Amino acid sequence: MNLTGGEPLVRHDELRGARGGLDRLLRGAARIKELGVRIGACTQINRRNLPALDELHALLVARGFDGWQLQLTMPIGLAAERRDELCIAPSDLPEVERKVLSYEADGAMFCHPADNIGYMSRNEPRLRSGTGRSGQVWIGCRAGIEVIGVTSDGTVRGCLSLPSDFDEGNVRGRPLEAIWRDPAVFSWNRGRPDKALAGACAKCPFGKVCRAGCTCLAFSATGGTNENPYCLFAQESPPPDRAIL
Repeated sequence: MNLTGGEPLVRHDELRGARGGLDRLLRGAARIKELGVRIGACTQINRRNLPALDELHALLVARGFDGWQLQLTMPIGLAAERRDELCIAPSDLPEVERKVLSYEADGAMFCHPADNIGYMSRNEPRLRSGTGRSGQVWIGCRAGIEVIGVTSDGTVRGCLSLPSDFDEGNVRGRPLEAIWRDPAVFSWNRGRPDKALAGACAKCPFGKVCRAGCTCLAFSATGGTNENPYCLFAQESPPPDRAIL
């Protein structure tokens, strides 16, 4: 196993378009670690780096990283222009799940998946809980319910991953508290346990809990918020015949 960079270094630098970028990052992280600061990494999983995740995990552990968050590259921004090249297919999710579960079980560093990896598979409690936690399950997108984001220009969204379609105001023109307490904002997600679902999500026994998973992923994949093809439950064969909640 090459722990000086190897395949992860090549993939990282290609994706970033910055030759030597990962090497500089690792050297900077090592310096911060020497100062007693805990360090973590966030990795976007895509078609290009999925085969190298195991090696990247070994590299991060060897370099003393304390935590690792894994998430999917979504077809938004520049990635939308290269979605066929970068974004994994829903059928790749079981492989992603196997890898994430193995990293959590390894226990060498705190590891957990972000909100756009899931949902409701047989392993949902293990997957969602991550290393060192227990009893966690997906309970729907929390944007505008428990989470809020403010961009650098003051724009308010329920989640900073969401595109401008979900702008709810701007703190330069209205106080953040007033925006948050306005019953008209975040209406696409607030107070909607019976949210209208579509496609496979409409037939799913976990639909009212999951509510189509990560909103940003659902929107970027389908153009709406009521259906999400990136679902582990839908990929399991045969589908689970028991409740996990």
